[in-house]
Amino acid sequence: MGRSKNRKRSQTADQRMLRWCFHPRRLMIAAALSLVAVFWPQFQRQIPELEARPEYQIGLNRITVTPPPRWIPEDLVEDVFHRVDISTPLSLQDEDLSERIAAAFVTHPWIQKVHRVSKSFPARVHVEVTYRTPVGIVRGVDGHYPLDASGTLLPGGDFSRSDIDRYPIIDNVSSVPQAGPGESWGDPAVSGAAQLAAVLLQPLESGRSRWESWGLAAIEAPSVVGLPGE
Repeated sequence: MGRSKNRKRSQTADQRMLRWCFHPRRLMIAAALSLVAVFWPQFQRQIPELEARPEYQIGLNRITVTPPPRWIPEDLVEDVFHRVDISTPLSLQDEDLSERIAAAFVTHPWIQKVHRVSKSFPARVHVEVTYRTPVGIVRGVDGHYPLDASGTLLPGGDFSRSDIDRYPIIDNVSSVPQAGPGESWGDPAVSGAAQLAAVLLQPLESGRSRWESWGLAAIEAPSVVGLPGE
């Protein structure tokens, strides 16, 4: 009697399992999954590559920067990419796009700091930066060297003769730059003269700078720089 009941219970459980497995809805789901597994590779090949679509492509004409002051060259964006040898177009789908563009801009000698790189669709990139500001010109035996207030060397090729005449001249510099544009001159005498030049360029109430109002000719850099009391 007990064995008969156990057999019936086992048959009932098997029947429930069969009904669950062969339920029409579950059979349809299983068939659909099988079709997806079979045809998905072919479907993937038919999907267009979004990176290749024009609305995802970023050329130099789709990269904008913080409006530059007059001393920044008009081809700044092009020069940035030329210096780091990044080919365009770029893709908006690139996960590292913002980091790559920020790294490219921060290496340019006219860029003091990169604050943010913003992406938008259709493909556009905007770069927010702080530019370096020229404050003085070192007059060397082999040419003129523009500087910002920290004594960082700026690209001399971006300055015309009329541009050079706008800024205080720094004379009596016996050292030479320790690195190229975008790097510090490497001489505390030059850094101090550049800081002084920045103060002299600040406007007075008349609107003219101290440099203009006082009729100064040049800033003489000290030959020897030492600590106070030495």
